[in-house]
Amino acid sequence: MHTANPANLVDYSGCFAASIGALLAGTVKKFVVTVAKKVASAVAGFVAGFVAHKAIDFVGSIDFFASKEKEEVKIDADAILRSKKQRKDFPIYRYGGTNPGNLTPQKKDWDTGLSFSTIPPRPGREAAVTTINKLNATGVVYAYRDKPTHVTVLPVGVPLQTWIDTGSNSIWTRAVKSVVVKWDGGH
Repeated sequence: MHTANPANLVDYSGCFAASIGALLAGTVKKFVVTVAKKVASAVAGFVAGFVAHKAIDFVGSIDFFASKEKEEVKIDADAILRSKKQRKDFPIYRYGGTNPGNLTPQKKDWDTGLSFSTIPPRPGREAAVTTINKLNATGVVYAYRDKPTHVTVLPVGVPLQTWIDTGSNSIWTRAVKSVVVKWDGGH
């Protein structure tokens, strides 16, 4: 019977090869597990980032802040410039017509902004119609859909109270007026 002779590089029993094989198997296993953990971590990070990005995109793709205090309700203009264009543009309606007084937020709107609806008014009712993209293209107001049937419009770079105080001859009202048309009842 032959015994292993590492000096002559002969291993008749196979013990040396088996021990090398076991060592390599353990090393490969550790390597595969480490790589798998790193890949899983990277994929989880990518998925979390992707989901967060899509969530931000769904909410309007915009960083904005609004507080319930009159002086602090404003939109960050730089954030608007960084935001993506809305994927689908659809008509939105301001009930009451196209006169400047109707296109200006009132004192009661200090915490909500100028409201538009995604639902057309009943036949015979006056309304102004436009789109979120057209309002946002003015550069002085920012519109976003905050509920399934509601769109809020706020001034860019100033508190909402400034628009309310300036009134129907303000730059923000003129901008809204420039992109709305009288609704024809759907005809």
